[in-house]
Amino acid sequence: MTAFADTIYSLIFHSFALKVGAPDIFLNVKGMREEIFLERTGKLSSSSYVLDIRPLLVVKNCLPVTLHYGFNGNTDNLFYMEAGGSAHMQGVCLGTTFLTLKIFSFRETDWTCSQLMEDNMPELGTWRFVSDAVMSGGKSLNLDLNVNTTMSHGTQVISIYAPFWMVNKTGKMLTYRGQDPLNIIYHPVELESVPLMFSYTARSAFMGKRKASLRIEGSAWSEPFTLDTIEDAGKVSCKRQEDKTKLAPYSVGVNIAMSKSSLTKIITFTPFYITLNTSNYSISIVELTPPAADGREYPSHTIEVPPGESIPFWPRYGADKLVAFVTGTSERTSAFSLLGGHSSLLKVANRYGAIQVDCRISNSETLLTLSSYSRGLAPVQLINSTRSINISYWEKSAAAKEVLKPSTSVLFTWTDPSGPRALIWSITGYVEEYENALVKDGQGVIELEPKQYLAWVSFLDGMQRILLFAEDPRLCYSLAHTTGEFERIELEVEVSMHGVGVSVVNNSPLCSYELLYTSVTASEVVWETRPAGKTRYRPLTRSQCVCLESDFQTYSHEKTTGKRTSERRVIRVPDSKDMTVNYSESRISQPHDGRLRRQFQHGLWLQFRTSVHQRQLHVKIHRIQVLSSFIAYHDGGFR
Repeated sequence: MTAFADTIYSLIFHSFALKVGAPDIFLNVKGMREEIFLERTGKLSSSSYVLDIRPLLVVKNCLPVTLHYGFNGNTDNLFYMEAGGSAHMQGVCLGTTFLTLKIFSFRETDWTCSQLMEDNMPELGTWRFVSDAVMSGGKSLNLDLNVNTTMSHGTQVISIYAPFWMVNKTGKMLTYRGQDPLNIIYHPVELESVPLMFSYTARSAFMGKRKASLRIEGSAWSEPFTLDTIEDAGKVSCKRQEDKTKLAPYSVGVNIAMSKSSLTKIITFTPFYITLNTSNYSISIVELTPPAADGREYPSHTIEVPPGESIPFWPRYGADKLVAFVTGTSERTSAFSLLGGHSSLLKVANRYGAIQVDCRISNSETLLTLSSYSRGLAPVQLINSTRSINISYWEKSAAAKEVLKPSTSVLFTWTDPSGPRALIWSITGYVEEYENALVKDGQGVIELEPKQYLAWVSFLDGMQRILLFAEDPRLCYSLAHTTGEFERIELEVEVSMHGVGVSVVNNSPLCSYELLYTSVTASEVVWETRPAGKTRYRPLTRSQCVCLESDFQTYSHEKTTGKRTSERRVIRVPDSKDMTVNYSESRISQPHDGRLRRQFQHGLWLQFRTSVHQRQLHVKIHRIQVLSSFIAYHDGGFR
């Protein structure tokens, strides 16, 4: 019991195995002695002992494959750790025991690594796994995996991880190549659900820029792209080998994210072009063939997208001109492009009416969403409620005109989705033309003859924009002021908050620390003045704002508590002229005469408004701050 002479003590226990062939057990024991009061007395004459028994060494498997292990080269009776698991190395004596690691059936071969377990191993390191297969020339393949060593309450925790996981979601065969020409990894479609480990040689594992190249099917290698970012990394293109002059290259999106352990980067490859069919019938997409300068005819490229499914789209001619049609019909939409984002309702001259096409583009993906028509998707519904006036209308980029006859209504959509989106209309028999962008409410009255008028109004009816023509201006005026943006608000609720903070704390008695702090904060107060004869407000200097705000808070407190206070305030500013202000009149008289106002942005502002046909919710957040020093406790160690 000599160890208990100290208040805090630490020992390593060596427990010898009784069974022949069983490993010895090494444990790290820490204890604490605390003097306590003797029962029913006021004397500190008794002691309480707390023992903390922990493993001496823990190995964590941060790989996507099962890791087998043994000791001192013995591979007959191997233990194993599942992916994401950990194990207590019971038979390890630091400084003398070799840990033997095996990975079976990875890249169609087995891998072996042997390392001496020592005390206080380096925080970062690289362990080399050697392939059992021998390449031509007598060389073996090497796989360098990284290790991270931390100490947790006397336990040495070794995390074995691959710096990169490659995830193939393209539906095609991918090949990865690092800076080492021998470091080439094949990722077939059959292993789509299995991440492949990718690493560099020990020399470049932690130093310099780490880049990789990609090959899709039998294409050429792409330009090297960096693996060091944590973001939507963009698009990687690989030129096709079969016809480099005509066919567009393969393109994939690259997204790089950190794993939960914060040790491995997960690199996901997806098709850059994806089509999603949200309708209840199958839709086909045809990529039109561009004009051939050499006179050759290239076949069009067609894919079918089943209802409710998404499939990759690999353009052959640049995705510049495509058409859509309902599978099993012959009527096609007008041509559209995937080179720019747009939302277009495209007419189909059959019972389906139209196909909605939405193209959304990000750094690593172009998503084409196809859906059936629903009310509100058409750019505008034209209604001619006159008795005898014909309205001619046409698209700004098109020459063909159509006529809207009296007492008729029609849904209008674009024939050229890539052209200017504006509707031109005129009164049949009149020269004047009128342009409407169909993006906001409006109204107008046109005098045709004395006491004969044509009124028009543009407003939203739910999700559908309406352009109505009528001979009664009062009808249009009434619609303009009772619907859409001009509709009278019946209820308005406004909530503002200067700021709020939320702290998430682990209040464990053994380990108390803050996990996360999130705050929404307001802007700083800025005082602005508008000199007499001027039209613009300009902010005061920072020192003037600080002194003015301090005095304003004092003034507000005195007003709130009912104290007598002067409306004319003289404020002294260091290294500047004194200011004379009047808060009740919002005026400043020194150092110049003019108007005064106090400006700032609330941390959180919310407004809710309702009318007969609308509900509006507006939210404005000035600034969000998230601070995280998260250290997850897991399996006897911190990571």
